[in-house]
Amino acid sequence: MGLGAGIIFKGTGFYETDYKKKSGNEKKESSGDSGASDTGKSSGKSSSSDKKSTGTKKEKIKPSWLFYFMPSSALVLIAPGFEEIEATAPIDLLRRADAEVTLASCSGTLTVIGRSKITVIADCLLADIQDPLAFDLLILPGGPAVFDLRKHNEILNLIRKFTASGKTIGAICAAPLLLLDAGVLSDKHACTAHGSTVNEIPYISEDQPVIKEGQFITSRGAGTAVE
Repeated sequence: MGLGAGIIFKGTGFYETDYKKKSGNEKKESSGDSGASDTGKSSGKSSSSDKKSTGTKKEKIKPSWLFYFMPSSALVLIAPGFEEIEATAPIDLLRRADAEVTLASCSGTLTVIGRSKITVIADCLLADIQDPLAFDLLILPGGPAVFDLRKHNEILNLIRKFTASGKTIGAICAAPLLLLDAGVLSDKHACTAHGSTVNEIPYISEDQPVIKEGQFITSRGAGTAVE
């Protein structure tokens, strides 16, 4: 993310980082001041710059795309060919924020292989979840898996139910195509997606990495999964 190793996630919707303050007298020090410095040392007294201790300050950084609101629970759907970073990055961020995250396999097995041949073990099968609407947030990663999921009415119906309930849905990369197929996305919605979807979603914004429009949060792809 380029923010350095000192980042601390507090679960508040922002990243906070501690950094050292520079002494205000650093620029005033020069070789010509050695006499005054020696006097301070011989008398046992510290100089004014020595009295200033290094402190810390919290700096707010742009929130992740997930933290336009703070869900207490989230359901993440994966299927063979899913884009790994688009699933694991949101899961990592949410769990760091103490949200309850369930990774559900849309296939018949818990073991799911992503587009980059990374094997992930889901928490459960989607078919075994009795009440998916108990979750606050639905996350739809992209990848080639999307094109198979478009054929499954149970996935499209789940999206329709989440939409009707007013709950938030996050769709990354090609996943906004699922919103389109479910009939909940139209040219009235500001959204973004992977450039390959432009023939079907011609109104996507290609110059914004993340867009929140009502209950939908859309993201362009793997490179924007943590923005």
